[in-house]
Amino acid sequence: MLKLEIDSKQKTISLEILPKGEDKPIQVHIRNYEIIEGDLGGVKFGDIETSREWITESIKKWWPERTIRFDMRNILRLWVFDRNYFC
Repeated sequence: MLKLEIDSKQKTISLEILPKGEDKPIQVHIRNYEIIEGDLGGVKFGDIETSREWITESIKKWWPERTIRFDMRNILRLWVFDRNYFC
């Protein structure tokens, strides 16, 4: 991850990542995120746009609920696996 900006008042997240093997970074802009509390807590993302149209369209098609639950399985997956992909 090259850049991460979170605006809790505007409920926006902007980040820039450079996946291994890529020449250009990918910008990601998230609007209207929501923190979900309780036993099934997590984060629900509103609109997600990226600098690569195919990624944006894939997110719309394959991840319509756009929610990440805070359970141990997801936390471990993010910490162990995803951090090794983005360097």
